[in-house]
Amino acid sequence: MLRGVTPLRQYQLALALLVSAACVHRPALRPAPDTLAHAEAGRAALLERAPRTFRYVHQVVARYGPTSFVMTGYLVARASGNFLVSGMAPFGPKLFEVSKVSGRWQAKAYAAELAERMDVTNVGRAVERIYLVRANGPLSWDGAAWTARDAISSDPEVDAVETFRAPATLAITRQRYFHAGRAVLDIHYQKLEQISGEWIARYVRLEDARGFSLELSVSDYKPDIEVGTDVL
Repeated sequence: MLRGVTPLRQYQLALALLVSAACVHRPALRPAPDTLAHAEAGRAALLERAPRTFRYVHQVVARYGPTSFVMTGYLVARASGNFLVSGMAPFGPKLFEVSKVSGRWQAKAYAAELAERMDVTNVGRAVERIYLVRANGPLSWDGAAWTARDAISSDPEVDAVETFRAPATLAITRQRYFHAGRAVLDIHYQKLEQISGEWIARYVRLEDARGFSLELSVSDYKPDIEVGTDVL
């Protein structure tokens, strides 16, 4: 009780405090880069210093319907889009190899069970969409991330991609792919780490609407490696 203040006045003061607290303005989320121009410049700087070649080693879980395969995945790629990806069974032989060079796909499954249950070209397409396709059109702020959207004409399965970048670092955190206006593929990039100025994700999860998924845990990454023209 407040001395010298009537119960009615105390009630009015308490009510005023509650209303005031409820009306406190909560600022909207703001990106770390203060302006669109800063975000565009930051992304341009990242793209400028991106490696021209790179290699990844992954621990991979690939799932297609009720079937899953655990493997070690190796990726060698050029920023131009040429790449070679292969999978090895744990303590075992090579499972598959997929490459894309100058727009031409080649795929080979070495394990009979894998060949019967999965088109390994889908693994190659998934890896390409994770690491080599980006939306680099105009950025916009969606309240939580900088986003860009580009059309895709070279892939029969998807016709657009959205790339989401973190506000403070502009590292890629998510990509969504579309076909005929419907989202068909979702990729999340987690456990981000900066290596030689490049942001990489130590864990990537891809979900395909057709029932295919990939989980990639990166165990090794090397940028700007020597790649012979006989390989790519």
